Formats: sequence, structure tokens, C-alpha cells
Amino acid sequence: MLRYSKPFSSNLLKNARFVSSPLKTVKPFYAQNLRFNQKKYYSNNAANTSKSPTGIVLSILFISVASCFAVYYTAKSLENPSKSKITESDLQDHINGLKRKKTMFQAFEVNIDLLPGENLKKDDVKKIVGDSVFVIDPPELINRERAQGLDAFYGPFLIELQERNAPIPAAVTVNIIGKEIKKIKKEQENDESDKILKFLVINFPQDLEQSIKFERDVKTADSIIKVEDIKNDVGNKVFQYFETVDKIKTVQKIKNLGNIYKKD
Repeated sequence: MLRYSKPFSSNLLKNARFVSSPLKTVKPFYAQNLRFNQKKYYSNNAANTSKSPTGIVLSILFISVASCFAVYYTAKSLENPSKSKITESDLQDHINGLKRKKTMFQAFEVNIDLLPGENLKKDDVKKIVGDSVFVIDPPELINRERAQGLDAFYGPFLIELQERNAPIPAAVTVNIIGKEIKKIKKEQENDESDKILKFLVINFPQDLEQSIKFERDVKTADSIIKVEDIKNDVGNKVFQYFETVDKIKTVQKIKNLGNIYKKD
């Protein structure tokens, strides 16, 4: 009997997988190793960005040293707080500064004496010293400035201080005194006489700060008058300061105040 071989179509279907599948292409070398190269790159990049143990130690050391310096200088600043009191060195700096700073009035432009005290009456002092001396009372000037309110330069500020029961800064008091002296001097410019105007500032200074501020901004005081029967709360430092420059004039009683100006 003749044996027939399997039909050709059967063999064709059996091997159909080779016909239907696409042809394999050979990839270039760089494409075959692309995934390997990417893994190597990312691993190296991660290694470069990670902090080494040495860098961490140095950072901690730097922060520790900076903290120590901050604590040290903070402690030093607490041990040496800002000065709240006037010392002897401040007085010396003040004396040296008077030679450099330009004041409102020159040395021989006007004559200004100071008379510390409490509640000295301007009219009573005026009767004693005579009309040749212009008497200035800072408390009176401050009250006048406050009463003028917005019409005065320091008016609103003085009102606010009074409402808060706060002290008046020395600079404000001194500037008000200087402004009054300048006003009187301008009014007397029409006088043909060459006499130097004399001023007596009563109830001033109240402390050493006012004394220094006055001489820095207005003029070096020609003298400070000490009346023995008047209780002064300005402190010994004020008189000690003027004593070093030989500017203290002493009288026993207030009624003897006129003798100082009669001698002139």
C-alpha cells in the first residue's frame, strides 16, 4: 500500500510560528548596554551627593564653636551693661568735647550764671539782682510751652509727658532755655550799648546731666551760685564739677545775691 506523506499545508501550519513572528534585529552595542550604564550613573550620582562622615563631623564642630562664641559674648555684654550713671571719665570727655562742639552762644557773647534751687520765685530774684540781669526760670518756660499746645514746638510732647507723669528729658529743658536766651538777645539788638547781656537761670540745674547738656548745647556757664541757706538737691557732683573749673560763687543768703552783680 502506498503511504502518503502529510500534506504540505500541514507542515506549513506547524512551522507557521517562524513565519508570523517578526525578524529579530541585532541591537547596537551602546543600546545593549544602556540599562547597565544608567544603573552605574545613578549609583555614582547618589554616592557623590551623600555626606561623608568627615563632613558631618566638621559641621557639628563648626556649630559647636559658633555657639560657644555666642554664649561668651552674651555673658560679657551682661557683665558690662550700658552706663546709666555719669562717671569721672564722662566728665573728662565732656570737658574735652566743649572745646570742639559749637554751642548756641560764644564765650564772650553773653554772660550766663546758674542758680540751683527749688521753687525760687522769678519776681523775687529779679528785685534782688536788678534790671541789668535777665532772670530765666525753666519751670515757668516749660509751663508756658505746654500751655501753648500745638502752637509751641515742644507743646504736644510736654502735654504727653505730663499725662504719663514722666520726667522731662534734659535736652528738652536745655533747648527751651537756649531758645529763650536767643529770643531776649534778639530783642536787645537795637540797643546801641556794647554791654554783654547778663542772664541768671534759676532753679537750674537739677542734676549733673542737665549741667553737661547745657554746656554742650547752649554755652559754658560763667558761674554757678551756691546759696548757703537754700537746700539744693542737685547733689555734690554738680558743685564738685564746677569747683574744678573755679566757677562757684557762694553767698550766705538769697538777699545777698545782688552783691555778686554789684561787683560787676
